[in-house]
Amino acid sequence: DLQTVALSTSTPAPITADALLVAGPKQKLGDKALWAIDQAIMRGTPAAFLVDIRNLMISQFMAMPLDSGLGDLLKHYGAQIGDRLVFDAQCETIALTQNMGGFAFQTSMHYPYIPLIDRISASHPVARGLDAVGLPFITTVEAREGGLPPGVHFSPLLYTSQRSWLAPVQPYASVSPNAIPVPRPDDPHGPYTVGGVLEGTFTSYFQGKPAPVPGQTLVGTSPKTQIVVLGTSKLLDPSLPSFPGQDALISNVLAYLSKDETLLGIRSKGEIVRPLKPVSQPVRELVKYGTIVAVTLLPVALGLWRWRVRQSWRKAITAAFAPKPAS
Repeated sequence: DLQTVALSTSTPAPITADALLVAGPKQKLGDKALWAIDQAIMRGTPAAFLVDIRNLMISQFMAMPLDSGLGDLLKHYGAQIGDRLVFDAQCETIALTQNMGGFAFQTSMHYPYIPLIDRISASHPVARGLDAVGLPFITTVEAREGGLPPGVHFSPLLYTSQRSWLAPVQPYASVSPNAIPVPRPDDPHGPYTVGGVLEGTFTSYFQGKPAPVPGQTLVGTSPKTQIVVLGTSKLLDPSLPSFPGQDALISNVLAYLSKDETLLGIRSKGEIVRPLKPVSQPVRELVKYGTIVAVTLLPVALGLWRWRVRQSWRKAITAAFAPKPAS
């Protein structure tokens, strides 16, 4: 049972739910909205934050800065959101319509701004049954610099491949498939953590600050609870295509937060994605030329074997019907 809460106009009544999903705010959340989120967590409500750092104009392939106001809140809890998008050579493909000579045709292109994540922490319940998931326009999610708060543990959940990089820092940037930055060989590269889980006892973001909602009493410390942090909300964007693994990931997150072990156990079995693992160039060459040679020589070898079998058969027949010498 999903219910929408308008945080910008939230009433003084606290949020009560089995789990809280904060998905991609498009404007900066004020102190009243942050208070509602914070106090829900302080009362023990598990939460998931799907945070965007860029506002996308997907029809024009443009990305603009976006401040949701959640960065400092999550940093207080122990998770640090990156300020740059991640692009990855191991990625999904998208279909683009191009016009040439008055004719429109579709082409499929690899799109590095939608990394195909196949390095998933298999030991965590959120990853149960997941082989790979495509995550559009994602940023890094790491443990807070300087150490985690006392009593809080951070578990990395999703990693990009070793062929991933951070996009350049630009206020307004093109994310067109034809404008993907070309990294230098010495540029830092992945794998990067793009999703994680905070577990433990948290302190209020408003501890020692005036309450932004008059008449409310601050709950300063939470019971043991969980906070899932993902560096994108675009997997829920209806204007973008759906990629395999996205629905299963969201289903697992909600089941984990609401402590629904049954739902985790019966996660969708129709989204099995097992991408090929990257191999070294010598192995690729061996497989390539081995396949060419094998395909060529296998019919020849089969023909030679059949020829030898028929030769033996002819000799046996000839010997069986040959006239026997007179005694």
